[in-house]
Amino acid sequence: MKLTSYNTNMRTLRVAADYGIETLHQLIVLLYVARGESLGRTVSEVKEHFNMSQSSSSRACRYLSDTFNASRSGVGLVEHYSSIDDSRIKYFRLNDKGREAIQKMESDR
Repeated sequence: MKLTSYNTNMRTLRVAADYGIETLHQLIVLLYVARGESLGRTVSEVKEHFNMSQSSSSRACRYLSDTFNASRSGVGLVEHYSSIDDSRIKYFRLNDKGREAIQKMESDR
């Protein structure tokens, strides 16, 4: 790996940490959601794309939203909403804060 690539990756990780991202799973899920359609990504799409368990993909998506669980808030980088056709299906897409984080990560490249 070239030193410039290493420095770029380290800057990206620092920006991610500034926004509250704690794990590599959370970062790659955020980047995947950012590359999704305007509709967003479902937990199942995250699960299948990264070969993660349903609970791990759901936990990463919830952590990136405002509502992680009853005792802990998420980082608020994505919004989630239910499908019109099936309320069990949850979509996640970037909100303004998430788009700002992605822009900062990409501007460091």
